Amino acid sequence: MSKKIGLTLFASLGIWLLLAFQFFNGGIPSHYILHDKNMPSLTNAWGALLIPVLTYICTGLHEKYSASPFDKKVIVGWISAILVGVIVSVVFLNNIKPLVSWLGPILLAISLIVRIYQPQYILGFVFGMMVAFGSVLPTVFVLVLALLSAAVHLVLYPFIKKGITR
Repeated sequence: MSKKIGLTLFASLGIWLLLAFQFFNGGIPSHYILHDKNMPSLTNAWGALLIPVLTYICTGLHEKYSASPFDKKVIVGWISAILVGVIVSVVFLNNIKPLVSWLGPILLAISLIVRIYQPQYILGFVFGMMVAFGSVLPTVFVLVLALLSAAVHLVLYPFIKKGITR
């Protein structure tokens, strides 16, 4: 069995166990877009589909562009992204007001420095936040940051570097 299939099955089992636990302990939660009850809600149950697909895609991209399957830098990046996701979740769930207002700019700054468009960061961030917010909202959020990070690292920085070296 390939590592991609193995990791996808492991992530699938994890999200399915989490959803089963939530189902039997008060129901599977839903989250409102922008935390506004007038907006549509997204149920955590979407994670049963999204997490396996996201894991398969991210591990496939990693296999395609990486020389070794379990590079130390990749594992450190994945664990770091999980920790950032957990920290963001804890700050929001505990409504730590001074930090809540700074989370957006801090994550934006991180995306300008770290290449968070790489699969290990996307997957790690979603894993870190999925217990608190499900998987859809963190996926959308990290994909927006990843798009910005990719634009900066792949377009803007080379453009600036080319202009400086002239």
